[in-house]
Amino acid sequence: MLNHPDPADVRGDAAAVADYIEQLVAGGDPRAETVAGLYRDVRALVPSAAEGRSYGMPALVVRGKASISVVATAKHVGVYPYSGTSLDAVRGALRSAGIPTTKGAIQLPNDTPLPSGLLERLIEARLQEIEHIMGPR
Repeated sequence: MLNHPDPADVRGDAAAVADYIEQLVAGGDPRAETVAGLYRDVRALVPSAAEGRSYGMPALVVRGKASISVVATAKHVGVYPYSGTSLDAVRGALRSAGIPTTKGAIQLPNDTPLPSGLLERLIEARLQEIEHIMGPR
């Protein structure tokens, strides 16, 4: 029997996010600045976040746990906080702004910015969840 790694396991990749953004820019993807800007904003909120991969997506990682991924999909910019519970902290505000969500993702339309303050609330909720899982430092 083959031993396949769990796709949810965070893989260290010191340049996963930077490489992904570089690919978007090189490919002329018009969403490259949106993706880069969201990652930049998260880094400003959590300067200690490292780069890695989870579920095959470039991610910012805190204490060994994926905290967020931002990727350009065919129809939208996907924001993945790796937690439906964390997403619930902003789901109502996203709904009010007309931004679709799924159980675990924000589907940011290509021409729609994330409303002010929601990224901070989302990241704060995810960091609290990570602290609950991992225990206080």
